[in-house]
Amino acid sequence: MRLSDKDFYEKVLDLSIPELKKAGELFAEGKNAEAEKTFADFLRTRFPDEKIASFPRAGIEGTGGVSEEEYADQVLEGYVYSIGYKHKFENGIIDWKHNPTFNKYVEFSFHLQYHSELLVLARAYERTGDEKYAARYNYMLSSWIEQAECPENEGGGGGRPLWRTLEAGVRMSTRWPTFINVFINSPSVPDRTWVDMFKSIWEHGHRLTQNNTQRSHNNWVITEMVGLSTMGLCYPFMADAENWLGTALRILTEEINTQVYPDGMQIELTTGYHGGIIGNYMRMKTLLETFGKEVPADFINGVRTMYSMYIQLSKPNLKTPGLNDSAEADVVRAMTNAHGYFPDDETFRYFATSRVEGVPPSYTSCVLPYGGFTVIRTDWSKDAIWAFLDAGPEGQAHQHEDKLAFQLYAYGTDMLADTGTYAYDTSDMRKYAVGTRSHSTGMVDGENQNRMKTHKYGVIPERIHADFSYAFGDEYEIAEGYFDQGYGDELIDVKHSRKVIFFKKGLGSLPPFFLLLDRFESRDEKEHDCEVSFQLPYVPVSAFEHCVKANYRSGAVMKMISDKYPKIQIGQYAPKYIGWKPIHGPKEHEHSPAPVVSYTKRGVDTRFATLLLPFGEESEITASVSLTDGGFEIAVGEQTFTFDYADERFATEKA
Repeated sequence: MRLSDKDFYEKVLDLSIPELKKAGELFAEGKNAEAEKTFADFLRTRFPDEKIASFPRAGIEGTGGVSEEEYADQVLEGYVYSIGYKHKFENGIIDWKHNPTFNKYVEFSFHLQYHSELLVLARAYERTGDEKYAARYNYMLSSWIEQAECPENEGGGGGRPLWRTLEAGVRMSTRWPTFINVFINSPSVPDRTWVDMFKSIWEHGHRLTQNNTQRSHNNWVITEMVGLSTMGLCYPFMADAENWLGTALRILTEEINTQVYPDGMQIELTTGYHGGIIGNYMRMKTLLETFGKEVPADFINGVRTMYSMYIQLSKPNLKTPGLNDSAEADVVRAMTNAHGYFPDDETFRYFATSRVEGVPPSYTSCVLPYGGFTVIRTDWSKDAIWAFLDAGPEGQAHQHEDKLAFQLYAYGTDMLADTGTYAYDTSDMRKYAVGTRSHSTGMVDGENQNRMKTHKYGVIPERIHADFSYAFGDEYEIAEGYFDQGYGDELIDVKHSRKVIFFKKGLGSLPPFFLLLDRFESRDEKEHDCEVSFQLPYVPVSAFEHCVKANYRSGAVMKMISDKYPKIQIGQYAPKYIGWKPIHGPKEHEHSPAPVVSYTKRGVDTRFATLLLPFGEESEITASVSLTDGGFEIAVGEQTFTFDYADERFATEKA
């Protein structure tokens, strides 16, 4: 689709505005240059706009330590930075579809369409007024418009890489309004560029209205609609402006009520994208207030609920666990923003001030019933013991195959943490990072969980509690869930159940510790190799009989004791990836090795018992665990403690 000049002057502009009507008349008379000047002069009466100047400043991608001033001068020479990868286009001629990465990593091409380089030029022009930056901007924008033919009717992922709707939303909300404000009076940007730019803006509006991704119900559509609403607010002299704003506000209202569970989790169950959605809605609040528009109450109520996630999941180091395609999130940063929006909330203040002011939550351990998460914590101090069990549904997008994954933080130390995520490519490391093999949960016959085989994108998850149970008491805290959706390509039919018991007061001479009870029930009546594994950070490990000991840099120690003998794997490429922490970046490199401790047994009904004993320092305390016909036994020194599965102290209730 290429919008013609004729349609631009006759249909795109609001012809009730005299200057725009005059531009159309000049074009109809064949006076193209005069029409362009009339339109550009009209823009110069509207921009720079103080409202746009007050927008939250857009971020610029990482440039490996290069300052913004140096970056701008490098852009003049033809350099670009995308996903941290530096590339020079010879003679400064940009091929917007080019991908120079060694593995053709698609995110390089997509992130290039954010137009961060043009934003750097705009900021340099603001600082210096030097026309060389404006001239380079004019070339780069014009070359993009020339190469970027808007698809007529392709879905949001179509038109790759120049016209995906995600990047279209980013350009319209955080980049192009700034370009107009900064360069509108530059003699290096001719009148024709402004016509072409606003033709492209209309094409953005058409695409975001007709081909947005609302049917997928994930973070993309939120970004798209922030871009569309920004256009509606900034360019009221375009005939479709009111429709753009109305469409965006309608969809944004529908989506915050669709995508946010009552417990505060966004349906992708990914902490990073969760935060991105909050940021977009708060940006909308700022934009609407700046332009004197009413902010929908659903935006505010939904975001306040979403902020509760950071508190409920917070580890003692004031980070959230990494979930799915997300690293840990900074709770203090998030709650500083939250308290700025909701200054009456004393619990938000407590976390925004790193526990110095305000009031801590009235609870310690908690569940997020829709997300399916159980968080066990002893208190809200930095020295607390904290644990996490994921027994919830698969996220709507950015999912990892990690149900029943367990994480543990104690004595100021991440003892068992999420392995993390990796670049969105097709590499073995990507497959490893999203698979069960890189998480502290279970596998069958060496195969990953495979919920993705039957996952249906765009189907809104039911707003019901996840199928898991828990119990919080004075002596024991318990979390329990199961996985039964199949392993491997053949969806091997084995049910994995996991019960986590926290002995809050310890046992004998043991300080507080955890017992994990895992059971694998074959539902095809065949024997299977069943395995539970635990992902450690890169720390020294030693093993003796049934005990594995990890010594952390903080001085803390964890002893992992099972009724089975352990296997320890570190930095293994073949026959399958295991024992790694991914290092991000589009360049060839080796990843960081990290020990994985696993226990395996073959059977039809297979059980495992694993003690996780955290200590603040080196300890000589010894223990063992064994399964009995009706329960389990834990030996501590000379004492043996026998427990029955039916012990009412270990009973749980559905979330």
